[in-house]
Amino acid sequence: MRQQTKNILLFIVLMGLCIAAFYGLKYLFGPPPPPPTVPGEAYQAVADVGVGSGGLWQGLSQELMAEPGAPPPPAAKPEERPAPAPVVAATTPPTPADSPKLKTLGEPNGASKFHLYVVLDPRGAGVRRVVLNKFQQANYLGRPTNLPEELVPADPDNLSNLLLAYEINDKKADARPLDTLGKIEWAVDGPKSEEKDGRVTQSVTFTSPRLKELGGLQVKKIFSLTQGEYHIGLEVRVERVDGEAGAVAFRYQLTGAHGLPVEGRWYTGIFRNALIGQVEKNKTDYNSRGVDRNYQALQQISSSEGGDALALRDGYFIRYAGVAIQYFASVIVVDDKQADGQNQDFLAGARPTLETAVVKGVVKSVGADDFILVRSDGKEQTFTIRQQDKDAEAQAIRDDEARFKADGRIPFADLQPNQKLAVVYSSGSSPTADGEYPSFARQLRDESMTQALWEDDVTVRVSTAAADVTKDHPLVHKYLLYNGPVKVMLLDQPDTAAERVAPGLVNRYIYDLNLNSMTDYQSASWIGSITGPTGISWMLIQITNLMHSVLWFLHAYLFIPYILCIICLTVMVRGAMFPVSRKQAMTSMKMMTLAPEMKKLQEKYKDDRQSLAAAQMEMYRKHGVNPFGTCWLLLLQMPIFMGLYYSLQESIHFRLAGVSIWIPWPPWSWMPNLSAPDMLLWWTEYIPLISQPSWYGWLCYLGPYLNILPVVAVTLMLFQQKWTMPPPTDDQQAQQQKMMKYMMIFMGLMFYKVASGLCIYFIASSVWGFAERRFLPKKKQATEGEPPAEDKPEGGILSKLLGPKPGNGSTPSSSGPRRTDGESRGGKGKRAKRRQESKQRDKDEGDGSMFQRLRAWWADILEQARKK
Repeated sequence: MRQQTKNILLFIVLMGLCIAAFYGLKYLFGPPPPPPTVPGEAYQAVADVGVGSGGLWQGLSQELMAEPGAPPPPAAKPEERPAPAPVVAATTPPTPADSPKLKTLGEPNGASKFHLYVVLDPRGAGVRRVVLNKFQQANYLGRPTNLPEELVPADPDNLSNLLLAYEINDKKADARPLDTLGKIEWAVDGPKSEEKDGRVTQSVTFTSPRLKELGGLQVKKIFSLTQGEYHIGLEVRVERVDGEAGAVAFRYQLTGAHGLPVEGRWYTGIFRNALIGQVEKNKTDYNSRGVDRNYQALQQISSSEGGDALALRDGYFIRYAGVAIQYFASVIVVDDKQADGQNQDFLAGARPTLETAVVKGVVKSVGADDFILVRSDGKEQTFTIRQQDKDAEAQAIRDDEARFKADGRIPFADLQPNQKLAVVYSSGSSPTADGEYPSFARQLRDESMTQALWEDDVTVRVSTAAADVTKDHPLVHKYLLYNGPVKVMLLDQPDTAAERVAPGLVNRYIYDLNLNSMTDYQSASWIGSITGPTGISWMLIQITNLMHSVLWFLHAYLFIPYILCIICLTVMVRGAMFPVSRKQAMTSMKMMTLAPEMKKLQEKYKDDRQSLAAAQMEMYRKHGVNPFGTCWLLLLQMPIFMGLYYSLQESIHFRLAGVSIWIPWPPWSWMPNLSAPDMLLWWTEYIPLISQPSWYGWLCYLGPYLNILPVVAVTLMLFQQKWTMPPPTDDQQAQQQKMMKYMMIFMGLMFYKVASGLCIYFIASSVWGFAERRFLPKKKQATEGEPPAEDKPEGGILSKLLGPKPGNGSTPSSSGPRRTDGESRGGKGKRAKRRQESKQRDKDEGDGSMFQRLRAWWADILEQARKK
């Protein structure tokens, strides 16, 4: 059995060397790989596309590129929907959506000192688009593209960070805001530039027209962006301009970002989730200030067609609210530096709302501009098809018809009765004559190619408390619109100097604004209610942050790729735990040696289980064996494993950092993203049960790729388990070991879509375990009533790697029988005799191969070195 295991390991090593040699030769003599996908060259193309009507992806479509941003808002709860716009008094008519006079902050350039590029729309005075200059975009499969990360995709009909005012002097809790300010054209001043402390700040001021429904109030929104920052400054100023001296009660709603892209949607479990953070009032010290984070997952929001309103805690105020995806977040943050001593507790509530939804069913009837769908729950729903959605569909077909069909899209013109399909829709903000809110069909899709979790979009709306505005006391609120990594501490660990954020700003994000609680917080599930109070969550957070720091240090100061950083981390972890793992392995070996005695005890006490247990414990005590000692290694490794798992889930550095081994056919690259599966072979998204999007979430769903690293990792674990596990002494133990083997295969299915970086850790850890077990002192067979004795290990590392020859029970350092101390001190005559015996034995066995002669030669060299 041991020799068979060695042969398998040798085969794996040789195959790895062959693959490495193949790719090395291919790299030297084969065609060059495609240019590296880094954000920089693509920015000119981005600027050429413009900011008017389609986002970065239009005009730059390529195979398997990410889909455009999510469509406009639908099913918000009734009390959250804006009310219909009243008559506007003497204002400029709305500018058409396809030709607004857009304003920009920052520069669309990867080398710019501005970390953000922001597009603002005067029509509604909202944020139309946000681009992260320093990060590369990944498509929906999790593969890199030649584009910068567009965190808030351009969508002319669905702006972010809109200000929707309530009726003046209306303090009813269930009142709906007016959508007037979100539709009309605002006056624009800017952009303006100002330099301070060596950094340039750009700003744009939007001023609302004087509206009858707002009385004598006028609203200003001042957006600003400073070099080196990941937030947009927003100042809301409400002034009374009618000259009256009385006070007017005013409150408003501020919407969050829309359409954050979900990358690697087939393997991730993190979609568009809502985060709302509250912090304790009147506490300036970070360590003593209480923080309460409300987390609502997309699944919860979608099933309820809207999230739960935040229950504001006594003595707390809302610090931030927004949407987070796996690596990035866009949140509204209450500035900790308010004007004129303004308190920070002016937000009265926050609530996630469902903006885009998916429903499946059968078409009942089709009209000129609408159709009726019988949903899967039996209800009927009428959908309107707008001209703007038809135009967007036509543009998508012109851009890339193959991609349109591959996504399972169905043209509006092909809609037929009795057709099964999925509808991606949004709800209107204004009710119809019968009081119902219309549903607009944005896209029609093949039912089997549609997954609601991938299409549903959410945002978070915050609302202020009513405040009195007078002629002498305007209302001023200051926000930070943070758009950047969800793990803010990583901003202080850049890959290059150009990406570095000032430590003072990072500390402000962490300690003053508590944005670290977006990730460094206990789980929102029932598990968190246990791990939080017991301190387990705190420990895991500290270990995760330590993993981030160690991996970044290895990469930044040793200049090695991240894949080697993971291997180095594995060596460090396993090396630190070597005393424990060695003791575990020795215990396992002792138990294997005691197996014959265990079997005798079971035969002797087969009818008395109590006496058998006592005899077993006595035998363990006599030989110094702790049968429960093998659990310590697993328990000690668990926090490290979980810390590495969480760090890979959060790390913006491992994201899209891979070895990028180029495969000639099909033209693809293997392991392009260490935080994603290795994606060796594409086998399409059309395989039922296995890769069709509608099966996402089932155990049988593996995704559109063959991933080889999880298979290798599980295979090595199975070999290690079989090699290190003591032989069963009864049928029950044999059944348990067989069940553990099946559980390992089951775990392989569950971890099939795990990050390739984590698989590298598993593989490196398994190889370490094999090597560690191989170099341990061997045990002599114990005789009855005698404790097992140790043999000293013989030979060096290479001798141990060569191992004993097949069919021979010799040690790696010897070709013949075990030598006594006298033989080891013998002269040249004894060595010659042993070599002669070895040659004769090889001849008798019919195996005089070069490998056997190499083994004998190496054993002789080791013997001479040992003597010296």
